[in-house]
Amino acid sequence: MTTFSIRTATSADDDFLVGMLVQAVNWLPERDWSRAEILAKPELAHYVAGWMRTGDFGVVAVDPAERPIGAAWCRHLTAADPGYGTSVTTYPS
Repeated sequence: MTTFSIRTATSADDDFLVGMLVQAVNWLPERDWSRAEILAKPELAHYVAGWMRTGDFGVVAVDPAERPIGAAWCRHLTAADPGYGTSVTTYPS
């Protein structure tokens, strides 16, 4: 059984989060985009570029030796720089 723990993501995790983005983008077996290719695409890079900005938050899973093994993070994207999915700038009352 693998043991791991979860900690809050920090600005020092920027490189690891880029690596996790690479894994997420390359989920298709036939896709093998490099780190440089992904970071050159603003529509992908904006999920991690400049981590950690005001409002960013996330968690990192670490093994017993404190090595990162996974992550989940959130970044608020505006209508001017939307991500994949729905962008809502106002909520109905």
